[in-house]
Amino acid sequence: HLQRTITALKRLHMLLHAAEQLRMAAMVTPRQPIPRYEAAAHLVDATRLLLGHFEGYMNSVPKMRQVRDAVGMIKGQLWEGIVKLFHEMGQQQQQQQQQQELMNNENMAENSEENDGESKSIDNNMVMPLPPPSPMVQKTLADACLVVEALGPKSKERFITDFIADHLREYDQLYNPSPAAAMSLKGKSAAGNK
Repeated sequence: HLQRTITALKRLHMLLHAAEQLRMAAMVTPRQPIPRYEAAAHLVDATRLLLGHFEGYMNSVPKMRQVRDAVGMIKGQLWEGIVKLFHEMGQQQQQQQQQQELMNNENMAENSEENDGESKSIDNNMVMPLPPPSPMVQKTLADACLVVEALGPKSKERFITDFIADHLREYDQLYNPSPAAAMSLKGKSAAGNK
């Protein structure tokens, strides 16, 4: 029994230490504006495994429930921050793309004015590619994905679904008419078939 007690105390110490380290990794401060996602991913895994050892004590030991709930809150904060980060990156990419399209349109207009009367062929469909995000941003996004992976398969599936819905929202608005417009189109097609 002594050996099991010592092992349980070591695991409890490791759990409390991992929970505190997870809290620190997830913290956002002026000096650390983005959580340390890579460290958080490892700590999410560690706390999940360590909490599993104490599952039988959750109902009888209030302190264990507090630790589990605190870790759950930190995981929730990480999740929300990651979703917000990817949403903001998507919006920045969209804004850059719109600016690029505007610049391309201006350049095409200038080229057509300069070449009025000349029979030079200009490729008006040429689009300049957007520069990729900086290596630091790419690393942050990759580390955030590690956290999503560590949160489990349900979180990963939910993240992918939310990510796709967020990035396809604009297309959905463009190509799926509002219910009123859809009813109007149905009415017109029904009248045209009579």
